[in-house]
Amino acid sequence: MKITIHKDQLIGPLTPVFNVIDKRASMPILSHIYIEAGEQITLTATDLEIQIKAQIDIQADQHGTACLPAEKFFNIIKSLPPDAKIKISTTDEKTIITAGRSRFTLNGLPSSNYPEFLCQTEHQITLPEAVLKKSLEKTQFCMAVLDARYYLNGLLINIADRQYQTVASDGHRLAFFKSDIDSDIQTRIILPSKSVQQLFKLIDTSDNLITLQFSRTHCIVQCQNIEFSSKLIDANYPDFSKVFAKDFHPEIQIDTDQLKTALQRAAILSNQQLRGLRLSLDQSELTIRSNNLEADEAEEPLEIDGFNSQLDICFKSNYLIDALSHIDSIKANLKIASDESTCLVQDTLDDSFEFIVMPMRL
Repeated sequence: MKITIHKDQLIGPLTPVFNVIDKRASMPILSHIYIEAGEQITLTATDLEIQIKAQIDIQADQHGTACLPAEKFFNIIKSLPPDAKIKISTTDEKTIITAGRSRFTLNGLPSSNYPEFLCQTEHQITLPEAVLKKSLEKTQFCMAVLDARYYLNGLLINIADRQYQTVASDGHRLAFFKSDIDSDIQTRIILPSKSVQQLFKLIDTSDNLITLQFSRTHCIVQCQNIEFSSKLIDANYPDFSKVFAKDFHPEIQIDTDQLKTALQRAAILSNQQLRGLRLSLDQSELTIRSNNLEADEAEEPLEIDGFNSQLDICFKSNYLIDALSHIDSIKANLKIASDESTCLVQDTLDDSFEFIVMPMRL
């Protein structure tokens, strides 16, 4: 295998491929990048749960394959000057990298031993890259971490009634996103949290169309010169629609940043383990209160619109703050369920996403 390539042509595709490498991999070959050089150059990395392939539209000087230690290879390429012209040649398991007067020799592993990541897909949808990016941004922060209910340690992609939806919940809060699509497919898949985080890094906010292919076991995302593949969580996600099918008190419209900063200030004197805040609503005023075991207290009164009764309810501060941090509009809507079981947080100008926060007892 022989390749001649400039650094700026290689480092871009190489970076996302390197990012999937598991530095604690139990199999040595999983700490390597597989390079296939032919009519184009393909870089591949996998941890057996996720695989990323990046294609570079450059023809190799000599066709062949190589399996190189990822961290060493990436750090060498990264350290070269921006205008470096790089030559990579492989004989057996030994690879020589030259750039100007710099020369590096790497010992790799047999490329024939690199694991094959088999994906079979049944369905396919196409949507703008910006929509996929937004759907992950607005929901992924609600995913559970190491929850025994393993299906919560991921993101639900629900496609039904010509609508693409993403849902994430840790059992105490929930984030929901929706967007119309031109497809009659009906399916539900759960993408693991690590896959969600890796995919979020790969995509941007462009209007380019990307393709999602999936089955019950795998998902493939085609994005320009990147192919992202992931195993799925094999489980049934709970029926999230029930949390929205409630009677609510009249909505409260309030300045988003004003409420968020008031919550942040009040949280300073809350119990640092519980992080609980009491919200008292009385006609046109919302008062946020907190206290702790040292008898410190905080009180933040705010003017509100749209509420005409009295109500006391407690929430974990960071849950409300996280929801408000993902509201883009100046104003936010808060709707508390009549049975005080949930609080719905909405963007006043964008109905494509909304958040549910469960109250707590203090």
